[in-house]
Amino acid sequence: MKNRSVENTPVALSAFLPWLVEMGADEVLRDEPVNRLLAQSPMIVETAPTVLMAPIFAGPAKPVPLSEVIDPTDIVAAADRCLQISDIAAALAEFVAHPLKKTATRLCFLAGAPNARILVLADKPRNDEDRSGAVLAGKHQVLAERLLAAIGLCGVEPRQACEQVVLANFMPWRPPGNRAVTQQEVKLIMPFVHRLLELLAPKLILCFGALPGQYLA
Repeated sequence: MKNRSVENTPVALSAFLPWLVEMGADEVLRDEPVNRLLAQSPMIVETAPTVLMAPIFAGPAKPVPLSEVIDPTDIVAAADRCLQISDIAAALAEFVAHPLKKTATRLCFLAGAPNARILVLADKPRNDEDRSGAVLAGKHQVLAERLLAAIGLCGVEPRQACEQVVLANFMPWRPPGNRAVTQQEVKLIMPFVHRLLELLAPKLILCFGALPGQYLA
């Protein structure tokens, strides 16, 4: 009987890459596990431009004690030193101690009109946002645009005869595999969220997703 199994060749296996990307995979597994919290851990060097992917797992990551990541007092001080929105973006770009920054492709922070009176606060980036760096992208942007247009507000793209909004992500990095964020990860980002709200000073906040409503209520 003829063997119908898929050949184990680069050409044959490459056909599965789009499916793996869609499932949230963004890293090649190695023979030995790598502890990325240790400075001496070996790094994977990419030989060609590819879409970064994280390990596939649905459940939350094992919580890391804050004391093993960074002193919370230092985070608050860093957030307080931000005098404008660009300072927050720069601080987040250098926030290498945050676990999600280590696995995300891009920072998905802010979009829209910074001087707008209404803030649309999404919960976290997903695959499309992580690849583009946008606050909302793909089907999430389409849905948000329709919802905002229905109440006379602009979305990502400004339109005439509508009030502009500023869009931000509560968590500016995509969790690996689009998993739920941990409480430790939220605590690390909260000082920057509070500082962003202070600088934007919105008259109204529209929460898209569970995270903003849960932690800002």
